[in-house]
Amino acid sequence: MKRIFKAAGVFISCIAAFSCNLQAQNGFTVKVKVSNPNNYTMLIAYKGENGYQIDTAYTMQNGYRVYQGNYPGIGMVSFIVRNPGNMIRSGGGFIPGPGLQFVARNGATITISGDAEKINLATVSSDDKETKAYEVFRTKNKVWADELFEMDKERYARKTDDSDKPPADKDPQKRKSLLEQQGKWARDFVKKYPNTYAAIEVFASYALELSDAEQAVEFAKLPATYKNSELGKVIQEKINGTAATALGNPAIVFSQPGFDGKQVDLAALRGKVVLIDFWGSWCVPCRASFPHLKELYAKYKSKGFEIVGIAHESGEKDQQQKAWADAVTKDQISWLNILNDADKNNIVKKYGVVAFPTKILVDRNGVIQGRYMGDQDGEFDKKLHELLSDDGNQVPMSGSTQSFGATGSGSTQPSGTGAKTVDIPAGAKLKKTSTAQPVKKD
Repeated sequence: MKRIFKAAGVFISCIAAFSCNLQAQNGFTVKVKVSNPNNYTMLIAYKGENGYQIDTAYTMQNGYRVYQGNYPGIGMVSFIVRNPGNMIRSGGGFIPGPGLQFVARNGATITISGDAEKINLATVSSDDKETKAYEVFRTKNKVWADELFEMDKERYARKTDDSDKPPADKDPQKRKSLLEQQGKWARDFVKKYPNTYAAIEVFASYALELSDAEQAVEFAKLPATYKNSELGKVIQEKINGTAATALGNPAIVFSQPGFDGKQVDLAALRGKVVLIDFWGSWCVPCRASFPHLKELYAKYKSKGFEIVGIAHESGEKDQQQKAWADAVTKDQISWLNILNDADKNNIVKKYGVVAFPTKILVDRNGVIQGRYMGDQDGEFDKKLHELLSDDGNQVPMSGSTQSFGATGSGSTQPSGTGAKTVDIPAGAKLKKTSTAQPVKKD
């Protein structure tokens, strides 16, 4: 009997062989042959009709593990090997290694061949033109993504303290070169294959590096059919959200119970300089930034500085609540904090946040003066000091801050393309490995 688990861990089963066979006939098929399986759990994960699903069941046919799935439309599927060596643990979180993703839709048969120890470097083949198109992109990108992850593993292995922040790269120019190659190839691919679903997936991997205006213009060029896909709608929502929260616009107000049960009302904080910090318990870079935020909070709170943390968690409501509460308690966060409610008041969506950490700086008049993603402490600190040093009658300053599209250090971590950016975990979507991580899937 085929077993399907929701991401939250809820068990679902096919109650009759007929229903399972029907799914196999109407769905997609994944055939896997790998060396060095080492008793690793292997599975396919994707967004199905009933939410994000993880399928561990397979049959053996002619030496292949054969998985069956059912995709309502077209989108990204991940083949996951639960190999502890393919992640970096640090503090209370972890950085996942590059995964193996492919485009799938019902009717397609996909074959995966490779080494379970390096599943991200495996080969994907199919007669489906959309699967083939994305594999063209992945064939080059997977090599660069693997090198970047190995560099991160080396950095974290040299850590000598308990902080989540690793030492600098031994060869920073190598990282810069790899990221530049990834970025150029992604843009070249979209130009060469504009009428494929793969183009929209790849566009999502570098959209954060574009200005808000550039994102809108480039997205408009993509095929209407795929702009109406689930990913296309997420990107459009992100574009709408960042347009509404661009520098110089009033911050979108929200009011919600905080960690201590008291109401956190952004409008009531008018007159203070406010940092809205989007983070997650699962996000290593987010939590690595807390020591610095604590220093700033202690230094400037008496001068009218306030921080409002917006935690984005995955899973069922009780799981989200526990993960958030455990992180706030363990990290001894003393500023205002609320848990994002994706159903009733999705602040993450309203602000167009697709990568973590994202920090939005609001002046005393409730106007957005800065948006920072990843490691941009220097620019953020400078702007914060500036806002606290005068009467708050600020206007956005070009050059002193960067919009959401900027990557700062150049190392954001998407998912899906080896980089993606959207509302998902195995994926979401965003890229590379390091100072910012993609949104986790619910």
